[in-house]
Amino acid sequence: MGATTNADLRAAFSNYGSTLDIGAPGVQVIAAYPRGKWAVVTGTSFSDPYVSGTVALIRSLQRRESADETDAHLSDGAAPVKN
Repeated sequence: MGATTNADLRAAFSNYGSTLDIGAPGVQVIAAYPRGKWAVVTGTSFSDPYVSGTVALIRSLQRRESADETDAHLSDGAAPVKN
């Protein structure tokens, strides 16, 4: 999993290459912070919840499909990352 910028570019710090299946926003993401605060954060750690949440929604609607079918739904709905 990799991180993308607000312009759908691969983030400079992100993973890349043929083994990378999907990317999600990871630059200047608004995230919950301790003590009821919010922060603007950057990193692949902040990209993961976008993908995890999307997979959870897909699985909640398609409970009987295989992991490969879920992966196909995820990939089909993704936009290409610009280089």
